[in-house]
Amino acid sequence: MSNRARVLLIEDNPGDVRLVREMLRSPAEPGFELEIAERLGDGLRRLSDGDFDVLLLDLSLPDSQGLETLLRVQASTPRIPMVVMTGTDDVDLAIRAVQAGAQDYLVKGRVDGNLLARSIRYAVERKRVEAALVASQKLLHDITDSSASLIYALDATGRFMLINRRLESVLGVPRETLIGKAREVILPPDIAAAHRANDLRVITERLPITLEEENDEPGGKRTYLSVKFPLVDGDGHVYGIGGNSTDITESKRARELIKSQLEELHRWQDVMLGREDRLQELKREVNELSRRAGEADRYSSQEAGPPSGVPGRQGP
Repeated sequence: MSNRARVLLIEDNPGDVRLVREMLRSPAEPGFELEIAERLGDGLRRLSDGDFDVLLLDLSLPDSQGLETLLRVQASTPRIPMVVMTGTDDVDLAIRAVQAGAQDYLVKGRVDGNLLARSIRYAVERKRVEAALVASQKLLHDITDSSASLIYALDATGRFMLINRRLESVLGVPRETLIGKAREVILPPDIAAAHRANDLRVITERLPITLEEENDEPGGKRTYLSVKFPLVDGDGHVYGIGGNSTDITESKRARELIKSQLEELHRWQDVMLGREDRLQELKREVNELSRRAGEADRYSSQEAGPPSGVPGRQGP
C-alpha cells in the first residue's frame, strides 16, 4: 500500500457516504483517497479497472443484499481486502462474513474516524499476511509434489496429514481419501505395524532417525531409505512425524549382486590357486622321476616352482 491508500466504498446511502468521507478526511487520519460506487455492479467494474488497496462494503445495496453481496465480490476480486460496513448488528452475520473473506465487520453508527482508519490498515496488512501464507503453502506444495521421494506427515495417532503426489501414485489411492486415515487401511498389517513402530520411536525419542523400510507394491516388495523426524508445536509438544522415503530397491539389489559376484570371484580364485599349486607339484614330481632315471629335468625351476614349504623368490 502506498502512502495514500485508495479506498473504494460501495454504498448507496448519501448520508453514510458523506460520513465516511468526513471520517477519512479528518486531519487525524490523513492518507486515504476515497472513491464511491452506489451499486454492486458498478463497484465490481471499478475494482476490475482500478488499483484499489481496500474495499468498504455495505451489504444492503439496490442490486444485492446480505452475504451474497460479499460472496460476489470475493468471486470477482478475491485479492482485495474487504471491510464490511453495514447497519445490521448481527453477530452471526458478522461471523459468517469474516469466514467468507471479510477482514472486519463494522456497524454503522458505532464507528469513528480512528476505528475506521485502523480497520482499513489492519485489513490491508492481514490480507498481505494471508497472501504471503498462501504463497508459502503453494511453494511447499509444489516442492513436495515435484519430489521423486515419498513425502508424508502423520499425526501422533498415526493418521495421515500430508501425502505428496509420488506417495499417492505408489499407494494407488487418491490422497484426499487417505487424509485423516491410518496406514492400516492401505498397507498389509505387518508392514503397517513396522512403520508405526518406527514412528513411535521418533515420537518417544524426539529425534530424527534414518532407516530402511519395506513396502508391498503392485510390482512387488520395494525397499526405501526413510528419514523420519518429529513435528513439534509452539509449546514443545510432539504432535506428529514427518518423513521422506527414497526408493533404494534397485541400488540395494545392485549392491547385493556385486557382493555375490565378488564372493564367487574369490571362490574361483581360491580354486584356481589350488589348481596352480597342484600343477606345479606334479611338474616337480616329473622332474624328480626324470632325475632318478638319469635324465634332465623336464621343467625349469621357474615352471615347476619352489619345492613344497619353500617360499618362491620375488622378482628376478
